[in-house]
Amino acid sequence: KNDIGVFMIDCSKVILQNGGGASGPICGTAFRQAGRYAKGKEQMSLRELSEFFHAMVEGIQAVGGAKLGDKTLLDALIPAAESLKASASEGEHLPDALKRCVEAAEKGAESTKEITATKGRASYLGNRSIGLCDAGAKAVSVILKEILRQFEWAAGKKGGERG
Repeated sequence: KNDIGVFMIDCSKVILQNGGGASGPICGTAFRQAGRYAKGKEQMSLRELSEFFHAMVEGIQAVGGAKLGDKTLLDALIPAAESLKASASEGEHLPDALKRCVEAAEKGAESTKEITATKGRASYLGNRSIGLCDAGAKAVSVILKEILRQFEWAAGKKGGERG
């Protein structure tokens, strides 16, 4: 059985055991919360994928107390989750929803250039953090972009195209 929840919970254990600094507990908790949401699921609808992402956000907020606009990975993850929610409400097809999700995450990551860091290690820089993307937000956008790329590649393979 390909249980998405079990996979995510197993990933969270690896992250929690091996992740350093603050990112280990934050990302580990995000994966654990998403795993709890997805437990027993072998596939998800777009609405469920949105809820999956929102579960990650809730996990991160529970551990770190950050919110949108704090120059953290949430500045990319929350817009991505909200984009998926909007796409599900509008009945968008998954490929279009994923593209929109990636665009929202990239825009969110870029927006952190205008914010003074007040959370995490970047907070030590204070005003010197202005002009720089938050590393966590940038990582979220890069990961989502790669997921989209892999999805497009897999869809092309199913259609007989070479990737």
